[in-house]
Parts: sequence; C-alpha cells; structure tokens
Amino acid sequence: MGGKPIFHLLTWCWPIDDTHCGIVHLMWCKHPMFLLLQPFLAAAVRKFLDQDAKIAVLQTECLKYDPPLLWIDDSDRMAKWYVQMKREWAASHKEGRPYVNPIKPETLRWRS
Repeated sequence: MGGKPIFHLLTWCWPIDDTHCGIVHLMWCKHPMFLLLQPFLAAAVRKFLDQDAKIAVLQTECLKYDPPLLWIDDSDRMAKWYVQMKREWAASHKEGRPYVNPIKPETLRWRS
C-alpha cells in the first residue's frame, strides 16, 4: 500500500440548462498495459456514467416531493454543495439580489 498512484480519474460536471448537464471524464495511466485495455475501459466507463445519469434522473423525480435527505459527509460532499448552490440561486432570483456562492473553497481527496 502507498507509493505513487499510476492511475488517475478526473470527472467534470457542469449545468447546461435546467434539465441538462455536461460531463467530461478523463482517465490517465502510466502503465503501458493501459493502451491495450483502453477500449474495454472506455466502454466500461461509458456504462458506469450512463448508470449514474439514470440515477440522477430518478433522484430528480424523487426530489420534487422534498423528501428528507440523508447525507454521507465525504462521498456526498459535492451533492450537498449542489443543493446549497441551487437553493442560493433560487433565493437570489426570488429576492432580486446577486448570487453569492455559499461554498467555501476546499480541496477534496479520496483514495479507493
């Protein structure tokens, strides 16, 4: 255990409009075997991201009923931020004031 990582994954998501978002997923690996596995990994990542998209659609439907939300601090941090920013965005428009980002800068790091 430990040492320098040889495999990196980065995922960016951003809102496009009220019902769509953009997503970019980047995989990078130092190991030469990665080039051989790349087509299979790309297909697996596509399937994984499609599953995430389907869950997001289901969650959106569920959130219309304003259920109580149970958060796991580390893994749900970005989801909590999204909800905070969405609430601030709605409040700023309703009150006719500029949007103020409620999220303080922070670097997130996970190991799995």
